[in-house]
Amino acid sequence: MNITAIVRASSILGLALWATEARCAPLPWPMTLTTWLLRPAADSALWDDPWDKNHGWVVVAATEARARELAATYGLAQHYGSGDEGRDTWMDAALTTCAPIDAEQEGVILRDFHAG
Repeated sequence: MNITAIVRASSILGLALWATEARCAPLPWPMTLTTWLLRPAADSALWDDPWDKNHGWVVVAATEARARELAATYGLAQHYGSGDEGRDTWMDAALTTCAPIDAEQEGVILRDFHAG
């Protein structure tokens, strides 16, 4: 059964799923999800050398903690690696920001451009 079929089945049964490559865990339904923007903290020197690093994430999650966890683990789950910044960076509020995005307003969510 593919993930689309699992999500459809979970909707019929009134469950929400956190889907990852390795597992699916049921969560209570209905659940309020928020779109989060994770970026490097303005005063963090970690991004002074910007190469081979993730510079931002747009994540849909129920909480800030879950949004940070998804950003920290996505690269590893997709076999891309977390980048030279390291996965724990996205869990650390001193190094990165995580703010909800106002989904009631039209606009660009993320543009991440580096000329080189």
